[in-house]
Amino acid sequence: MRMSIPIGIKASDCFFEMLAGLSGHKMSEHYACERGRLLDAYADGNKYVYGKQVALFGDEDLVAALMLWCTEIGMKPVVVTTGRGSKRLWEELTKNSADVMLDDVTLCDDADFDTIDSMMQTQNIDLCIGTSKGYRLARARGIPLVRVGFPVHDRFGAARIATCCYQGTLTLMIALSMRCLKRRRLKVPWVTVICKEALWKIIPVLIRARPPCIAAFIYRLHPLAIFSAGSAIVATIAPGS
Repeated sequence: MRMSIPIGIKASDCFFEMLAGLSGHKMSEHYACERGRLLDAYADGNKYVYGKQVALFGDEDLVAALMLWCTEIGMKPVVVTTGRGSKRLWEELTKNSADVMLDDVTLCDDADFDTIDSMMQTQNIDLCIGTSKGYRLARARGIPLVRVGFPVHDRFGAARIATCCYQGTLTLMIALSMRCLKRRRLKVPWVTVICKEALWKIIPVLIRARPPCIAAFIYRLHPLAIFSAGSAIVATIAPGS
């Protein structure tokens, strides 16, 4: 019996149902708890990943499984590619056509990274999911890359990180959510980042120099600085400080 790679709740449920049918035993409590933790992660991470547009690349079986999973958690695969040219990707997606929407997806089963780059030019990609071979492409476009599959040359121990069944899907969900959070943080205006990250280093210097109207200076820098450096400002302008 040939099955898709069990990534996601539905695919993992099918996998364990098959094992239960072959063995005659129900799924153990251990895996039921893993399933529950994954559902919790779906609920917690939905606000970070929902609606994000992704580009997928890698082996056919893995890409097809990732596409089904991305659809399951509300992400939008808009560029889906492999490099084998074996039509396996089309077969997998056709078999699961009820679970995926192919109307707005750019598919290619015989693509190199130049082809992928040209396909991404017309799309607003939020995230890339694939092997480490796509690092240069993702870096050139300023898009975060979640490394999945083989090979992953630039992460030690990557081959030992499970990405299948409930626990493996949880690992992927955490990785995607963290990448989306990091990308959202990088979109914050640079002056806000300065206020939050560097202001506490600037304030002691200003306190020692005691320039006039320090509160007005910080407010002109950015209104959010008032909240980031509130106590330091009070200490600076307070009598006898």
